Amino acid sequence: LNLRIEEDGVIIYRKHWFVLLQQVWAPTLILLLFLLVLILRLTNIFALFSLAGTSLVIFTVGFFVFLWWGYQYWDWTNDLYVITSEQLIDVDKRPLGTETRKAAPLKNILSIEYQRLGIIGNLFNFGTVFIKVGETTFTFDYVHDPRRVQRELFNRFSEVKERERKAEEQADHKRMADWIETYHRWQEDQGIGS
Repeated sequence: LNLRIEEDGVIIYRKHWFVLLQQVWAPTLILLLFLLVLILRLTNIFALFSLAGTSLVIFTVGFFVFLWWGYQYWDWTNDLYVITSEQLIDVDKRPLGTETRKAAPLKNILSIEYQRLGIIGNLFNFGTVFIKVGETTFTFDYVHDPRRVQRELFNRFSEVKERERKAEEQADHKRMADWIETYHRWQEDQGIGS
């Protein structure tokens, strides 16, 4: 189910498969019930309607139930939490509907916390990660292994801060070299030193 995908340094998280089960249990149960009724009809254990009538009803209604199941799966796959080298992105998209995308730079993270959700969350190791960025709180809902997500966010945050520190250090070195070069040119223009 690819709850965590890493490509070219970009980490993508999806909601836990338990959430998918919560979304598809009803259409799955209906499809299994239709399959059972069809098997019972084929074996003549259930002979209330003709085979053609039963098949027509099952395949017609089953087609729409299957579309419902597909919609729920598609909805589950469209909710993404993305961590790049520079920012975090929360994508909430409805199939055939609206898309909400929030993004924030990693360097603006103020705090990262996680919470496992009850006994089921502890048992299946999923929960919500809360990322405070300025006045906004991003939530990575129902992600697998929220402690790992928190650790990866901390690591990315540290990498960004380290890159900024090195860039600032290089800028300071360049500025110092420019000052020394300017001083030497000034000395030469004044005829001081050899």
